[in-house]
Amino acid sequence: MNNNYHFYLDKNYILPLIYLIFVVVISQLFIGPDRNANMIYYMIMFLLYLSIYNIKTSIAYYVKLRNHKGLRGDRGDPGDMGSTGVDGTCIMSKGCGLLNCRKLISDELLKKYPDLVPINNKVENNIKLNPNEKRKYDMMSNYIDILLPQCKEYDEGVDKFRKLIAKTLK
Repeated sequence: MNNNYHFYLDKNYILPLIYLIFVVVISQLFIGPDRNANMIYYMIMFLLYLSIYNIKTSIAYYVKLRNHKGLRGDRGDPGDMGSTGVDGTCIMSKGCGLLNCRKLISDELLKKYPDLVPINNKVENNIKLNPNEKRKYDMMSNYIDILLPQCKEYDEGVDKFRKLIAKTLK
């Protein structure tokens, strides 16, 4: 039978062993043969050892767990509703432009040219366009594609961009 268990001295055994030797040597040097004084001394040294061991274990446990993520808890209560923002704009950062630019340009285009509404409805419903409608839809798409990059980087708000669209449509 092969027994792979080997007793070895690690830091968990060395420190208490050194402490025990230190306590016995000190008791023999300073306390002497008085049995009652020796018993009190050993009890105090045992309590001191327990206190030191408790502090050492607490510190080791803290160091081990301080960056350890625990189990995920339950979701908390929802917070208060924030203030409403301006539709279609981004206030928090520069250079974010307008939101949903394609729809904004398309809506303005359809307001200015109502004859494009049925064409747009046909495209949304996947109905085939005749050549004249296809030509108008291509012009509308090209116009949207031209204004789309400007819209994405426009920082002055929806109303001013609508005015810019109206100006380009004249």
